[in-house]
Amino acid sequence: NAPAQSASREMFAWRGGEGKGMQFAPIDTPLVVSGLDPRAFAVLEKELAAWRIAPMQGGSASKAVVADADTDLQPGSAVGIQLVRGDLDFSGVGTVTYRDGDKIIAFGHPMFYAGSVDFPMTAAYVHFAVPSLYRSFKMASPLAPVGAITQDRRTGISGKIGQTPRMIPFEVTLTPPDAAAPRKFAIEVMNYKPLAALLMKIAALNAVYSSDHAEGEFAVATRTTIQLADSSPMTTESQFNGKESPIEAILGAFVPLDLLIDNEFEPVSVERVSLDMTIKH
Repeated sequence: NAPAQSASREMFAWRGGEGKGMQFAPIDTPLVVSGLDPRAFAVLEKELAAWRIAPMQGGSASKAVVADADTDLQPGSAVGIQLVRGDLDFSGVGTVTYRDGDKIIAFGHPMFYAGSVDFPMTAAYVHFAVPSLYRSFKMASPLAPVGAITQDRRTGISGKIGQTPRMIPFEVTLTPPDAAAPRKFAIEVMNYKPLAALLMKIAALNAVYSSDHAEGEFAVATRTTIQLADSSPMTTESQFNGKESPIEAILGAFVPLDLLIDNEFEPVSVERVSLDMTIKH
């Protein structure tokens, strides 16, 4: 129900169109991204456009900022929803509007309009704000986890301080063609069915791009292991040859996970996913 979600936003930006004059349009929710290669960032930006999420390159807070930051959330405090944490970090940052004991309300608009959820909630630090007629935004960094977001509704999000959300661990092991030691990348992604697999694909793509072996003709061998609750691990292997982009190899490696998550027979609970990739030229 994207139209309903869009209509619920309290903040709007002017947008014009040829022959249409000026009209109101909802402002995209900013997503602070750190650790991502620019090529992988471009893919993430395209994939999240339909969600009205606007990724922006950010960074982590310094040790001094972390040491001095106040993580006790109060009205006016910055608060984050962490989509990815670990070697990469993707966090939506907004403002707390109300607190009652260990419960908070924030944002004043939805993140995904997902209803009852179990998302990681962090304190956040706003480095500075950039005013703009096109798109104002805050440069911010997530801080320590403080609880879980439990509701993502039309008029805002709410969460509980001290509650621990369930995350899905994802590990990538990349063996480059120069026979160097394998490189390992470890993250956790939010347990949200529509986005979990996409976030893992972006992390896997970033691992390949960061190895500097994604140019020219290459072959990629993948081994994907998926651990579901109350079942033995499932492993699949595939091969890909190409000369332009590793995206097809990544998509192929995640076909089993996509099929499991989207199956129409029964819901599945993904406990852990790992991906081994060997690149050869």
